[in-house]
Amino acid sequence: MPDTYLNRSLYADPVWLVDGNGNTIDLAALLTGTAAVVPTYDDQRVFDGAGFTVSTNIVAVPANNYLLTELNNPAGSGVNFIMVARSFSCNVVGGNAPLEYLRYASTSYLPSGTVTTVTVNNRISGGAAPPAGTTFRYMTGTGLPVTTNGGSTLATSTSAGFVPTNGEEIRIREIVAVAPGQRLVYAVGGAGGGLATTARIKSTQLFYTRPV
Repeated sequence: MPDTYLNRSLYADPVWLVDGNGNTIDLAALLTGTAAVVPTYDDQRVFDGAGFTVSTNIVAVPANNYLLTELNNPAGSGVNFIMVARSFSCNVVGGNAPLEYLRYASTSYLPSGTVTTVTVNNRISGGAAPPAGTTFRYMTGTGLPVTTNGGSTLATSTSAGFVPTNGEEIRIREIVAVAPGQRLVYAVGGAGGGLATTARIKSTQLFYTRPV
């Protein structure tokens, strides 16, 4: 009788755990030998073809400069871009220990100077492209706030942190929603300003789309 009651209670009252990868696990199913990993919402959006990734190349950023990236969710897209992870990495460079990143939100930021545009890719091979008008661009520049070719400047940063310089990648798992008509900008530089010396930096962003 106790064993039968235990089994019934496990099925009737499941306990949910979250593993180190963010997956949800039914503890009751685990104890009764029928466990299955339940995908997170991010995973499910990837399976649905709505997960995307984009990355800079490895960029040689000159001394006194920042690496600036801009992801644009076009007005009228009908979806929010839900950022689930950003990563930064940098090679070993004396005098740059550590680097710093700053995050900005803007509706009008347009990089000026030499700008590189990168294709945003579906996280399913051969999957559909993001909404029309989605752009990801990067450049190197000096000084913050950065005056843009649209005549405006970046506002005060909304988040900041450190980037190691030993080639180790740092991944930031922080949910940030980018609404239609908004641009998400990251600047990677030195301690309180541009780089002390030239560094090679890479930045990657992961996001999924969700209807507004």
